[in-house]
Amino acid sequence: MSKSPRVKNTTATYDRIDGDIYSGQNQVRDFSVDGVHRGKEQNLSRNHIDNLVAVLKDGHSLDRVDVYPNPEGGADFILIDGHHRLQAYREAHELGYRNSKSLPVKVHLDVTPKEARLMAFNANKKDKLSMSKEQKPQEAWLTLWRHWDDLKDLGGERISSWMGGVIRKSLAADMKKVIKRMIAEDTIYSKQLNSDNPVVEPWKVVRKKYDRGGQVGDLEERRLKAYVDLQSKVYRLQDSPEWQILEEGQRLQLASLLVGESLITKQEEQLSNKVPW
Repeated sequence: MSKSPRVKNTTATYDRIDGDIYSGQNQVRDFSVDGVHRGKEQNLSRNHIDNLVAVLKDGHSLDRVDVYPNPEGGADFILIDGHHRLQAYREAHELGYRNSKSLPVKVHLDVTPKEARLMAFNANKKDKLSMSKEQKPQEAWLTLWRHWDDLKDLGGERISSWMGGVIRKSLAADMKKVIKRMIAEDTIYSKQLNSDNPVVEPWKVVRKKYDRGGQVGDLEERRLKAYVDLQSKVYRLQDSPEWQILEEGQRLQLASLLVGESLITKQEEQLSNKVPW
């Protein structure tokens, strides 16, 4: 029977903890993943810190932050979860709202860096300030690389369940297919499997690359779904009063804008060739 991991509740000063709000080792909310919304994410982060500082200013405390002993020297601890709380304690002290640098910590004594990253991922599936919609698949992508030996033989549904449902089973299956293809195409990627810090392109970049060749997901199934969805929209358009009022020539012009005039001409020629007279 495996031993339960050892945990110690204590206090530590914030300057003994390595856990930068934006670039900490276990900060799973990667503010560089989605450049379009980077400013929005940082604003949400700033507002969250301000709210936590206000709580501390009123004399209350925050939940313990999770840390583990730093195996490489430097700071005594590396932060696992609680980046905003750590920053709030730091700012509350610097602003004079608290006399002490100390904050409550939960020290996980037996975890490896890889296990710490997985703990951070699992902790942030719940909402404190959660990962964004773009950040969740990116962290799931890296988690699959880090824990490849544990997950490579599982189907998409079980991988999704293993990750706590943070991504859909279809996306989990897609990621697994892509990793297998990347390894088959270039053995250099094999060195990134089970790595604490896999060096691979972001999921949003890789997905576009393989989607272009129809490698992600079932292309025919997606085409069929798209056809059915668009077909229902076309039926609604045909029943609309706007469409009914148009002349036939105007309808053809609109159709040519959608599919291209050459395609319509080709279809008309094929139909005329079938006429028996």
